[in-house]
Amino acid sequence: AKFETVVVQPSEHQQAMVVELSERAAAVHSGVVDPSVDNMLKITNEARLLATDPRLIDPLAEHTADSKVSMCAENVYREFEKSADIKGTQIVFCDIGTPKAEGVYNVYDGLKADLILKGIPEDAICFIHDAKTDAQREELFTLMRSGEKRVIIGSTSKLGVGTNIQNRIVALHNLDCPYRPSDIEQRLGRGLRQGNMNDEVAVYTYVTQNTFDAYMWVRLEVA
Repeated sequence: AKFETVVVQPSEHQQAMVVELSERAAAVHSGVVDPSVDNMLKITNEARLLATDPRLIDPLAEHTADSKVSMCAENVYREFEKSADIKGTQIVFCDIGTPKAEGVYNVYDGLKADLILKGIPEDAICFIHDAKTDAQREELFTLMRSGEKRVIIGSTSKLGVGTNIQNRIVALHNLDCPYRPSDIEQRLGRGLRQGNMNDEVAVYTYVTQNTFDAYMWVRLEVA
């Protein structure tokens, strides 16, 4: 594996929301807020969403060219072009911001839109969540193994054990930070395994500076 950490600078909107979350956390710790109104579980979840993409909290937040999703799209496109001769494939892992009801922003459709704008054909991109049955999953995996589908976006749980699509994997992308060290092992295991025609696999990890991301990754390293 060739590991690369992509450090993303937070937008002004994200910085302002980090301050707001910190103030809410201080209020919770001081006991001046009823737990039914606000609590650390709620704040932690929002902080995790914010670090991934502020549009998950505020749909009107600006989509910047140097956001985590934008940076991921840039790297996916570069690896897509670089491995065109072998139909190299890639996996983007994201456990939050999964496809929701129509009209509600989600990371998967946001990333897909960016990839299409860069020039990756829509039919070369797929979501593991589109496969509702075992037969549909296997069909999707077959398309990935042949290189007909070249980018798959999914969560750790849905792309974990039983996912054998390593044949052409050239890059893995950690768009968010999972909760458990074993989740990282599962992610890496999708490409770093016997049966991959490539000697080296790029592993990109995206971290938004001065947000909950840093705490999550340090927590995984200590665990």
